[in-house]
Amino acid sequence: MSKIISITILLFISHALYSQENTGCDTVVYFVVEQMPLYLGDYNTFLENVSNQIDAETNSLLKNNNTNVNFQITCKGEAVITSTNSELTQFYNVLENELNKLQWIPARHNFKNVTVQSILPVRMINNKLNIPINFKGVRGELVKCKITDESSGIPVSNVRLITKYNDCSYFSNQYGEVEFYCEEKDEIEISHINYQSFSFSAPENASSFQIKLTNIVYELEPVDLTKYSPNKLPYKKSTCSFESWHETKQNQFMILGMGDFYAPELAVFNGGYECLDNYIVLEFVLPKTASEDNYTDTVDISFTIAEDGTLKNIVLSKTLNYDIDTIVRNIFVEMPKWKPATQARQKTKQSFVLKLIIGNNKYWEKYYG
Repeated sequence: MSKIISITILLFISHALYSQENTGCDTVVYFVVEQMPLYLGDYNTFLENVSNQIDAETNSLLKNNNTNVNFQITCKGEAVITSTNSELTQFYNVLENELNKLQWIPARHNFKNVTVQSILPVRMINNKLNIPINFKGVRGELVKCKITDESSGIPVSNVRLITKYNDCSYFSNQYGEVEFYCEEKDEIEISHINYQSFSFSAPENASSFQIKLTNIVYELEPVDLTKYSPNKLPYKKSTCSFESWHETKQNQFMILGMGDFYAPELAVFNGGYECLDNYIVLEFVLPKTASEDNYTDTVDISFTIAEDGTLKNIVLSKTLNYDIDTIVRNIFVEMPKWKPATQARQKTKQSFVLKLIIGNNKYWEKYYG
């Protein structure tokens, strides 16, 4: 059984207008960002126009050599060739001019337009020019959407929106706003680690609409303290240090095609959920009076893992006898930091609920005997 079970949530979609933020422009050059550049226009026309302007000398150079052209799509939506081979200067000028006849949508990163560096592999295949563009072309109309939390009305940032026909990813900004291109009746997928993923058809004749989401609470597998004790851990083979999670320097590079660089990640106890169970068993102490009375009970503990990995909003579903609720609460209050959840590589809080089954067993009988 999966260690984590998602609790179903509701969704509600309603039409609404909203104001678009003033677009910032970041001049730092990136290789991989949340939303890569897109273009509007016909690729075949672009390739034909370039081919028609190549002279015999350039054609010979390209035919006899594999040429890779460095270029940028700037934060202002301009294509700029950055390669400097003097023998191909005229070709670079032609290529840059034709690239700029396409309509470029700048890349987006951390809610700003940014400049992205890439490579155009130029090849002559069967005497025909081949220049695959590593960015996606889009079709359809520009649509605006605002995404908010259903219960609070607060905008939700970093929500991922994917259009099926164009197969492009977009992310909502800090105001919950996202602009995207889609065709009529396109399938749109919405996902965020703290909300239910779902798909819907693009509303007809709607240039702007609103989506409302409800939070997910992740339910962890119950821990049965009547079966385990400090001498009998649930996962004996797990290597657990029980130290707070510390952030290490992460690799900011990605090999294209090797997984999803911006895939969400759940919050996790340092060492994994098995170490979480071991930690609770090691830290829990059943009071002597509860052992003598063969006390048994169950309680749900809800809590939130904050962006820094600390536990917040710790709530027990009921009061337990023998002051056991205080013992349980202290276990979570003093618990080491978790690795926080991420959405689009940005840390985000995440809510959990864990059921504890509490009661006497042979360990406590012997311990107090």
